[in-house]
Formats: sequence, structure tokens, C-alpha cells
Amino acid sequence: MKLNPGLQSVPMFLLAVTIEILATLLIAGCIQAYFIDLRTLAESPEAPDLDTFNFFSRAILESAIQSTASSGNTSPTAVIDSASSTIFLLGGISTFASLGAFLMLIFNFKNQADIERE
Repeated sequence: MKLNPGLQSVPMFLLAVTIEILATLLIAGCIQAYFIDLRTLAESPEAPDLDTFNFFSRAILESAIQSTASSGNTSPTAVIDSASSTIFLLGGISTFASLGAFLMLIFNFKNQADIERE
């Protein structure tokens, strides 16, 4: 028993909706991390209080600190640049995932002629 006769596959529909939700949450986290947390960090780079950042921003900044420390450049500007590059990468991935999920939703629906034949 299908939920909607226009759906070709209910699992594919649920997968596409799940991907869309996760991509939306990821892009929201990227926007919040870039426009709020990185600007706060840029205003006071000497003594950042990472405890005030959310989990997503903290994970990105800790990753940026580790990657810049491994390269030998520990300046605050390098950390901010590395964090913003990570944010843009994750934002791009979530945009393409959202586009893919949207295409999955479009191609999961049958056209009206196929529904009438059944």
C-alpha cells in the first residue's frame, strides 16, 4: 500500500526528504558559524572563548587550529582563513546535496498518464 499513488518509491522519497533536512541543517550551521562566530573571532582573535560557540562552530575552529598548527602557521588570520574555507566547503557540499535531493524528489513522482494507466 503506497502513501501516494504518484510516488514511484516511498523509500526513495523518505531518503530524499532526509537528505534535504540534513542539508538544510548543515547550511544553517555554516551560515551561523560564518556570519556570527567567525566575526566574533575576528574581532578578538587573541583570546577567543570557544565555549560560547556551538558544537558545529567549535568543531570547525578546532579543526582549523589543528590544521594550521600542523603547517607551522599559528597566526589568528590563518586560523580564520582555514575555518572559513572549511565552512565554504561544507556549504558547497550541502548545496549540492540539497540539489540532488530535490532532483530525487522530482524524478520520484510519476506523471499523470502513468497514474491513470494503473
